[in-house]
Amino acid sequence: MPMLVKVEPIRGDATRARGPFPGGTPDPEASGLFVYLNANKRGVTLELEHPEGRAVLDQAVALRGRGPYVLQAAIASVQTDDPIGWTEIAALYGELARRAPSPVIEVNRAVAVGLADGPLAGLAVLAPVLASGELDGYAPLHSVHADLLDRAGRAGEAAAAWARAIETTDNAALRDALERRVARGGEQDRPGA
Repeated sequence: MPMLVKVEPIRGDATRARGPFPGGTPDPEASGLFVYLNANKRGVTLELEHPEGRAVLDQAVALRGRGPYVLQAAIASVQTDDPIGWTEIAALYGELARRAPSPVIEVNRAVAVGLADGPLAGLAVLAPVLASGELDGYAPLHSVHADLLDRAGRAGEAAAAWARAIETTDNAALRDALERRVARGGEQDRPGA
């Protein structure tokens, strides 16, 4: 769960890319320019487990509306709640999807909706992303699809989705975790397992 959230423009903070820097690398000890530009960044880091960090985020949501980075920060913040507010996260992802449409955001929204409203609702969110083929080589899409299918009791379809998730990942550790999950019939790794 996130303990810190960096809130900045979606394309990042251009001031971090400026130089010239001695030796070609930004170094606060060697570059007054870096320190100067760093002091004027447009982003802010909030420690969400600290009451002041959470209050600043709440104020940003209340005062500045629902811009994409505020929504992303709000999603990260709600993920620190115990218990996690999946209904609120699903609603925030819905708003983020309207403001900054992206198939990856839809995959994340499908996870939240699936946890808030059940796997069939999550599958309904995921269906247009799968149909578009735009993320066909994106392993997280297939992992989410497989998990939702498993939770919906559709084991045969889930097996094919798990196979596609394994096939599309280049990360050996993730591939091993997915293969272990398939071997256990779709159950997630649990701490100490």
